[in-house]
Amino acid sequence: MPTPTFNPAAWQNRWDALQKTMNHTLKAMQQQEKTVRHATLESTLTALKAFGESQVRFFLDGFGAGATVFLEPSTTYPPEYALRTTLDQIAHDMDVIVRAWQQRLATLASPEMIKTLSRADTLAYQSLEPAIRQGVIENATVITYFQKATDVRLIPYAPVIFIGLPLSILTAPQDLLAIPHEVGHYIYRYGRVRAGGKFAGSRFDAALLYRFADKPAWCVAWLEEIFADVYGALIGGPVMALGFEALVTDDALDAFTHDDGEHPVAALRPNIYNAVFKKLGGFERVRTALVDRWIGWQLARGKPTRFTTSYGATIDLSEAQAMIDAVVTSLLTHDLTDLMADPLWSSELADGQSVDALTDHFLHYVENLPVDSIHVPEIAMAEESTGQWLRLKGANAKSVARRVGETGLWIDAIKAAAQRKPGFNMPPQVWMALLDGSGWATEGPGGGNAH
Repeated sequence: MPTPTFNPAAWQNRWDALQKTMNHTLKAMQQQEKTVRHATLESTLTALKAFGESQVRFFLDGFGAGATVFLEPSTTYPPEYALRTTLDQIAHDMDVIVRAWQQRLATLASPEMIKTLSRADTLAYQSLEPAIRQGVIENATVITYFQKATDVRLIPYAPVIFIGLPLSILTAPQDLLAIPHEVGHYIYRYGRVRAGGKFAGSRFDAALLYRFADKPAWCVAWLEEIFADVYGALIGGPVMALGFEALVTDDALDAFTHDDGEHPVAALRPNIYNAVFKKLGGFERVRTALVDRWIGWQLARGKPTRFTTSYGATIDLSEAQAMIDAVVTSLLTHDLTDLMADPLWSSELADGQSVDALTDHFLHYVENLPVDSIHVPEIAMAEESTGQWLRLKGANAKSVARRVGETGLWIDAIKAAAQRKPGFNMPPQVWMALLDGSGWATEGPGGGNAH
């Protein structure tokens, strides 16, 4: 029986379809009205096309006959998987970019949709600014768009964070409260440790996994989500606990203690925020009100005392809470010091004031935001003697420049080395990491994007 062989021509044809679609979309963008975020979206789509080409070419060449850099076989992921995953990421990003563009076109979107997204863009950049100001992360911009639910899309080829938001924010602005948490995922993946020591300058993603390696597996699996929750609390203040209370109480009752191997169980989630406010101090009335309110939710769900991990172990909720508190204290002491936003989206309650006043204050805050995204930096694309460049011009922040198609990450160095010194073998561990693209993949060795 003949052995199946890799068919690069079939994958080239699939890539050609995506290229043609991106070219058509870029032409349409140039001919249509210029929206408030037009420059950033057109530049990002151009960068996706160039980066996508380099990724597809790397794998087509590496797995093809006569490869200059031979990609050694993986026992888990065949060549076809690498190409399918890469094309899926490109198609996913193209869909997000096009959606964000179309939702800002006056011919397709209502004035209320355009105004709401502009305010959401401003909120998202306000969520990012403290980390930029403190030197935790390089300047970047943020694009929000409508979809069925809230999540973040991390891309390596442009300094842009894409945050999907539910249509409910049109009439229920409190659903915008998830934004700082989503920005926290970006900080976790790309932000760098500022404290001294041998890991200074390392990404949080790597340094924190090392620091907390002695914690139970269920806790380590929750680290990114805990980090994003703590970051969100430092941006939004106590109202963030209400936002996540709403998020984790609209699921089935048996989901209250379900561990998906990624997110802290719902029974513990708002307590992460309360732990932050306790550590910070100055929130005694609001924290007491939030804790009492959450106890009520726990009672309504049978007041569980234990949960089962994704791998079958039974853990006391009190033990898990103590572990989370220790992680929160460490993050606030070593990593996220001085990152509290100024001003917070909410603050301490006045004596006798209801906890619902937190939401009222936030809604008033949103209503007074500008509707033109004037405080959000844009990306401009420039033709220069050294090629095409993306240039991010940020208000009150250092400008960022990046060659179109590059990431500013180790990915570029791997590809450049392959071009400079052809003829070597690359082990699967290396090319599988490149396939993941530092969190780019929606599927694959590195797992999905957090949300």
